[in-house]
Amino acid sequence: MLKDGPSHNKSSTVSGGIAMPRQIRDVEQFQKLASRAQECRVTRSTSGVKIKLRTPEYLYTYSTNGDEAEDLLKSMKDVEVVEYSAKRKEKEEKQK
Repeated sequence: MLKDGPSHNKSSTVSGGIAMPRQIRDVEQFQKLASRAQECRVTRSTSGVKIKLRTPEYLYTYSTNGDEAEDLLKSMKDVEVVEYSAKRKEKEEKQK
C-alpha cells in the first residue's frame, strides 16, 4: 500500500492503491530517473522504442526513436537493461 506524503500523488493511483505508470516526455528527466532505476526494459517496434524505468516508487515510460534510444542506453550505467520485442513476446506465449 502507498504511503501518504509528498512523494506519492494520490491522483496517480487506482482504487486498489497500485501506482499507475508515469509518462516521461523530457530527456533530462529520463536521465535523472535512470540513475535511480533498478531495471530498464526496452521494447522495440516498427513505430519506435519504448524504454521503461523501474524505480522504487514508480514505473516510468519514455517513447522515442531508435537512434535516441541507443544513445540513452549507452549512457546508462549500473542498471540492468532487459530487451523485449514483439516477436519474443509471441514466442513466450506460444511456449506456455
